[in-house]
Amino acid sequence: MKFIHRLSSKSIRFKLIAGFLLFVIPLQLLLIFDNYYAMKVVREQVANSNRHLATLYMDQIDRNLEEIDKYLRTMVAFENDLIVLDRPADMNMDEYFLAKINLFNKLERDIHTYKEMDYLFVYSSVNEELITNQPPEATMAELKMIRQGMIQMLQERKGLQKQAFEKWFPYNMNEEYYIVKIQKIGNVYVGGWVKASKLMIPLSLLDVRPEGKSVLVTETFKPMSGNAPIDNDNDYLQVSTHSKQGKFSLLFLIPYSVILERLPLLQRLWYLLILGALIILPIFYIFLRHIILLPINRIVKVMRRVRDGNLEQRVEPYPVSYEFELMNDVFNSMVSEIKALKITVYEEQLLIQKAELKHLQLQINPHFF
Repeated sequence: MKFIHRLSSKSIRFKLIAGFLLFVIPLQLLLIFDNYYAMKVVREQVANSNRHLATLYMDQIDRNLEEIDKYLRTMVAFENDLIVLDRPADMNMDEYFLAKINLFNKLERDIHTYKEMDYLFVYSSVNEELITNQPPEATMAELKMIRQGMIQMLQERKGLQKQAFEKWFPYNMNEEYYIVKIQKIGNVYVGGWVKASKLMIPLSLLDVRPEGKSVLVTETFKPMSGNAPIDNDNDYLQVSTHSKQGKFSLLFLIPYSVILERLPLLQRLWYLLILGALIILPIFYIFLRHIILLPINRIVKVMRRVRDGNLEQRVEPYPVSYEFELMNDVFNSMVSEIKALKITVYEEQLLIQKAELKHLQLQINPHFF
């Protein structure tokens, strides 16, 4: 009960603790909010900066792919040799072989104009024959593997309508991704083929920090190129931009440790302030208890005993502040005066009673006489 009484809303102890908490808790919350707000602002600034960078680079990729797409559309519209490949070869073998030679020469010549591409190809599904350029750096084994992959890819899409080839799309072959575009005329397919990793070469010149990662990803955000595999997405700030020409995106992964590398000192200061406030709270309470609460408590205890009629009680002398020392002296003097006054009144009452008794005795004595 005493403890509940001490912490009642009318007690000084309660008011001091409540007032201190009302000051410290908002300060703590303000520091925590300031900490997270600063982190959020830094993340947003880094995200916006890298988003602009990703957009610029993706626009460059899209422009290059758009140029190649224009080339493929022009070839489909004006290349008469494609019509020959749309017919069975045995109808006119000489014309068919001449068309193949013309197309092969054209692809070998034009590939130097579009250095972003690895291969340009023409495929006749009627004759199941593929014509491609032959890069000088490619070995026969690599060329054979690429040709088999192209034929497999085209056969998988043989029944698709023309609308399915409107955009560049990623194709996975032997755990390596390629970006492919196809134009279709009749049963003949004309297209371009490039490694996804080749499109990322210019990006290596940009500053995404050694810890950062830049990757081309599919529509399901599966990495097609870039650095080491992504171990934990939660450790990175992710910024992506989608290609207008293809079914893929460019993704930047910036480690939070790099983003916030200039904030640790400030964060430590915030944490020290929060910890300091938590440590100061009990120390401040002990200080107030020793300076204010205990002296008041001593006076209150004596006042309660005096209220119950014990006028022998006094506030014992303790090393306290001047104000409490004065209060103790005044209180002790008041109790002494009250005791003396009470004794004086009691003695006066006794004298009055004795006088009345004597007066009565004087009135009674004549009757006896």
